[in-house]
Amino acid sequence: FGYASTLRCANVLRQAEGKVQGKYCGNRWCSVCNRIRTAKLRTAYAPELASWAGAQFVTLTIPNVQGEQLHSVVREMLGQVRLVADNIRRTDRLSWKAVRKLEVTYSTKHRNYHPHLHLLVAGKAQADALVRRWLATHPDANPAAQKVIPCAGPNAMAELFKYLTKQTVKDADGKDTA
Repeated sequence: FGYASTLRCANVLRQAEGKVQGKYCGNRWCSVCNRIRTAKLRTAYAPELASWAGAQFVTLTIPNVQGEQLHSVVREMLGQVRLVADNIRRTDRLSWKAVRKLEVTYSTKHRNYHPHLHLLVAGKAQADALVRRWLATHPDANPAAQKVIPCAGPNAMAELFKYLTKQTVKDADGKDTA
C-alpha cells in the first residue's frame, strides 16, 4: 500500500481560490514528501539556529561495518554521541546545542556500510571537544575523516537538512544509485 500511494503522490493538483493543492502520501521514502518535511523542519529550526554565532558543521565517522552489524553499531553510535555531549557539558563546562542527523552509505565495491553522523553545533569549542571525545571513544576511527566546517552564509543550515532528503549515492563506477 505504501509504495502504491507513493506512485500516486501529488499526481492530481487542484487549483481553488488562488491555491494549488494536492494529495500527498506522507511516506518517508517519497522525494516529494521528504522535500516538504525538510522545508517544515528548516522553517521550525531557523530562528534557533540563526542565534548560534559561530555554528559549526561536524561529521563524525567510524570504520565501515557489515550489514549484520549495522543495527547494533548505529544504536551504539547514537548512545555514544549522547554520552559525549553529556561529558562536554559536565567536564569541559561548555554549553551544548546541536542538531544531529544519521547517514548510512553503502559501498558496492566493498559490500559494507558506512554509518556516520552530521551535526550542526553551536560553537567552535563545542565542535572541537566533540571530535576530540569522539576519537577517544573510537580509537579505530580515522582522525582525518572527522570534519569541522564553519557555517557561514544564509544557506549554511541547508547543509545539515539536505541529509533528510538524500536518497541517492554514487556507486563504485561513479553513477548515482538509490
